[in-house]
Amino acid sequence: MGHRKAQGDDGSGSRGGAYGLSTIGAGGSAGAGGLVAVVVGAALLAAYVGHALRVGRGGRRAPLIELGLFARRGFAVATANSFLQGATLYGSMFLVPLYYQQVEHAGAVEAGLLLAPQALGTAVTSLLGSRIADRVAPRPLILLGIACSLVGTLAFTRCGTAGGPADWLLVASLALRGAGMGIVLIPGMAAVYGSVERAQVPAAASAVNVLNRLGGALGTAVLTLALQQAQAGRPGHPAAAFGETFWWVLALSALAIAPALLCPGSRKPA
Repeated sequence: MGHRKAQGDDGSGSRGGAYGLSTIGAGGSAGAGGLVAVVVGAALLAAYVGHALRVGRGGRRAPLIELGLFARRGFAVATANSFLQGATLYGSMFLVPLYYQQVEHAGAVEAGLLLAPQALGTAVTSLLGSRIADRVAPRPLILLGIACSLVGTLAFTRCGTAGGPADWLLVASLALRGAGMGIVLIPGMAAVYGSVERAQVPAAASAVNVLNRLGGALGTAVLTLALQQAQAGRPGHPAAAFGETFWWVLALSALAIAPALLCPGSRKPA
């Protein structure tokens, strides 16, 4: 019962916050309802924190996320990076197909296929990253991945401007973004598991997974709100509205630099 209670509190809080962020800019009763949802979601998350700490101190039941793990600097830094990576990954996976559908008038299947370069870039660099992560410290690899993601986003910020990006440049940019995400993936997970004891690995894996998905939900909600505001300010210019919103994607990617700088800068001796 305690475990179910913890799981429900965490899920309800995150869903409430994401829903509130996605509707808070609607104005009128919808906007007011969104603000209420944000407040309620924050209250539920706070209640979960209190519940998880109380259960953890009792030692008889394990909460969904063991908050004591965050007392370890390495784990807190690695999960913060995972949270922000989730926000940029899932947020852009929502925004890019929508751009192709609303601006380029692509069908749903075509818009989905246009994301293939990003998936291909992630797959290739994930394979390569697994081979070099044991020889290179996490920090430089993660920073390299973030840099690739930032550069791969720049072309999309020029959408709607005079002489906007060519289609081939957007495809190449998606591949570079995906490559950056793949570079971050392996050393990021290695940093997580390297920061906890062997017996704590299952709890750490659960916490990282939850926070990565939570980052994705909140990142998507933030970008939804940003796109809504941009479209309201640029009626009749959808491409420019998307270009403005991609600056938010760039900002979310840049935020990941802070925890990346705190990741280990040298390898532990074998």
